[in-house]
Amino acid sequence: MKVSVASPPVSGKANAELIEVFEKAFPEVKGNIVIAKGEKSRSKLIFIPLDARVIRERLGLKDD
Repeated sequence: MKVSVASPPVSGKANAELIEVFEKAFPEVKGNIVIAKGEKSRSKLIFIPLDARVIRERLGLKDD
């Protein structure tokens, strides 16, 4: 999925904003959502400690 943020990629500001976007969608795991891969890249892997089915449903994604 593609997520756009307004913050510039300076001093981790864009990464922090990206985490905030996911924390709003998944408030029950706020503080536990992390960038697992790609912290300095445009392409990132985000870890959300919930069941994949719950994540897909909440984000409006269809099963494969």
